[in-house]
Parts: sequence; C-alpha cells; structure tokens
Amino acid sequence: MLLGTVFAVAGVAFSVFLVASGEGGGWALLVMIGCMYLAALLFLRNIGREQS
Repeated sequence: MLLGTVFAVAGVAFSVFLVASGEGGGWALLVMIGCMYLAALLFLRNIGREQS
C-alpha cells in the first residue's frame, strides 16, 4: 500500500505543477486518475497474495 500512496502523492504533485504552469487541467486529471488506478491495482494484487 505504501507504493500506491507514493504514486498518489506523485500524481497530485504533478497535477499541481501542471495547473501552476498554466497547462490544461484535463491532463492533470488524467494523471491523477492514472495514479489512483495504479494504486488500486497494486492494492488488490497485494490482497490476493495475502489470501493465498
């Protein structure tokens, strides 16, 4: 779960950078969603390993 948290924080930091630099907000949203998806995927895989 720690790795998922790191990806989520990186996504938020990257989106703040994009918004601050004047880039489109759509890209920032895309990056945040991608990071959340990756965190959820890693979390679910970790649960699967612990149940086996």
